[in-house]
Amino acid sequence: MGRRVDFASLAADPVADSEPRPTKPAGVTELPIDKVAANPLNQRTEVDEDQDELDRMADTIREHGLLQPLVVCTVAAFVERYPDQKSAVGDARWVTLIGNRRLPAARAAGLAQVPAVVNDERADSMYEVMLVENSHRRDLAPLREAQAMAQVLERDDISQRELARRIGRTHPYVVQRLTLLGLIPPLRDALDAGTLPIERARQLGSLPVEEQQVIADAGPPYRAAGGNGVTTPARRRPTIPTGDPAAAAQSIREVYTGEQLTELIRLLSEDVVHTR
Repeated sequence: MGRRVDFASLAADPVADSEPRPTKPAGVTELPIDKVAANPLNQRTEVDEDQDELDRMADTIREHGLLQPLVVCTVAAFVERYPDQKSAVGDARWVTLIGNRRLPAARAAGLAQVPAVVNDERADSMYEVMLVENSHRRDLAPLREAQAMAQVLERDDISQRELARRIGRTHPYVVQRLTLLGLIPPLRDALDAGTLPIERARQLGSLPVEEQQVIADAGPPYRAAGGNGVTTPARRRPTIPTGDPAAAAQSIREVYTGEQLTELIRLLSEDVVHTR
């Protein structure tokens, strides 16, 4: 088993609040928590936050300590890469790249120090790191996730398909998320507030601005009203080649949503069982 860190003794140590101290395992350092800033580019809305989950996480940290270290970079490296965020990090010395939910939980648990790995090289790939984290659990609101995807695509000049491979998502998932960036500000606000369902947001994001504005002005449930000249986007008719199974599979992935793919696999599996 790994070495257990006694956080109670760290909190009582007057040196702990001023300087980082190396600990085991190798590469992990104890940092004063009041000098570690949450990533200002990874901010969440109320929709993202779950206070009960945060409270449970804090309780676990009080009992067992913060067992998984944060990944941080120095403020100097962060500001060099994102100079417009200098005022947002204040007088902190490190910025969290991985562990932006664990950090507030550790604060709530009353820790004076947190275990962390300092890696300035990760500052440049921060958005990709955020997306990989989000592929394992619900961590970012859909619009924030879409913005992070756009940042990676612009920075690395890669295809949407390559981005999907890197972050462990499907190509249609990436396409659908990026569609959200076409929403006008009122509809973005509605999506963040939870009054605009993401399924409808994906449809509206591909509409012209004028049509979106009419729908936004009408308010919830954000549907096109009859007779106003606004039409909702027609659902694409699947066109699936029959001669090449690989090509057919690719076409299906591009046409159907993740939920539809799951249902399609279930139905096909049932048909195979019934024909045996």
